[in-house]
Amino acid sequence: MVNLENISISDYEYLDTFHEGISLIKDRNKKVGYMDKTGNFIIPCQYYSGDSFSEGLALVKTEFNSKEHFFIDKTGKQVLKVKADALSSFSNGLAIIGYKTIDKRIGSSGFKYGYINKAGKIVIPTNYSFAFDFSEGMAAVEINRDKYAYIDTNGNEKIYFYYNGGFEDRYAYIRPFKGGLAAIYGEDHKVGYKNTEGELVVPYKYNYASDFSEGLAYVREDRWGDNSGYINPNGELVLPTKHDWCHDFHEGLAIVSDGINRKNVININGEYLLKKHYKEIDDFSEGMASVKDDNDRWGYIDTTGEEVIPCQYKLTGEFSEGLASVRSQDGYELFINRKGERVIDTKPTFMVTFSIDSDDIVISKNISDKDKMIQAQIEYLKNHRDQISREIELGLKEKGPSLKRVK
Repeated sequence: MVNLENISISDYEYLDTFHEGISLIKDRNKKVGYMDKTGNFIIPCQYYSGDSFSEGLALVKTEFNSKEHFFIDKTGKQVLKVKADALSSFSNGLAIIGYKTIDKRIGSSGFKYGYINKAGKIVIPTNYSFAFDFSEGMAAVEINRDKYAYIDTNGNEKIYFYYNGGFEDRYAYIRPFKGGLAAIYGEDHKVGYKNTEGELVVPYKYNYASDFSEGLAYVREDRWGDNSGYINPNGELVLPTKHDWCHDFHEGLAIVSDGINRKNVININGEYLLKKHYKEIDDFSEGMASVKDDNDRWGYIDTTGEEVIPCQYKLTGEFSEGLASVRSQDGYELFINRKGERVIDTKPTFMVTFSIDSDDIVISKNISDKDKMIQAQIEYLKNHRDQISREIELGLKEKGPSLKRVK
């Protein structure tokens, strides 16, 4: 008979990266709230969904089926209520708003999008089939199938272009302005770059072209990457490469890939940074990059390639505002600083001990004032006793995000 003991139940299942000094959190009841860098829950977990703070406001919803959206400030005060079928966070002072439409002639439905300001007023009419966030004062919009435009913050359509790629992935190829240039598909499905005045400054000749980052963009002239590398804003190839794939530059460094699990980091001279092998490498942020070793554990390297935080975590996030969210091997969400020190820990508030063949479930320690939640967990364990027993016998280590084995 299987005996299951020391199962810990964590209060939180997700911690987001810090934005504007605040992290979005999600508790085990799927409710969203917000926490500051001291670990204080400045806005309790009470919302059905929420976005990170942007331009001083966070977008939240209280119910799944409700069309009511709220923008809250950092005290949790609702400063704007908007009724819509779709809504985005603010970017460049504007948020995308969408309403569902029905074409009675053919019996199909869709959406029309526009933009509101921070007073909730529609300042760019909902005339578009799709809309993207503003970046550098410009946003791409879909006028109709295959026809697009870049508009400014006043709603003026400045640059027109066409793209007739696949239906499911076509929006992935509509790029924002970065560094004053946007990658745009043109003749024969080739990519070039236009500036905010609509001038073609880099000709249509690439099979693939990334956004500009730190003055460089990765391009491929053919599908197989035989003629590929990084160009400057004048279209000059300044760093040729022969890799299967290359990432954008971040903090003077870029990740390159050659086949599965063959990754390294190069500097702007094309020189390799790493001597140790890693299966996965994430982009650099605040001088640190997540890496996964051959044992599928994550840690961090610095810009010299040194592993400064050992590979020990189940998951890691990027550093933002001096902190990074990580998940321990026990399944706990926490924040660490650049030294690898635990700054905010969400270790469970209580544990339970029970046996599959017994009706007794005993709370063993760390009882808090969460009586209702504790009782709900006890009921869950009772009702799923047989299922949990079978899974343990099959050798499974975990049961969902809320039941974690304590080692």
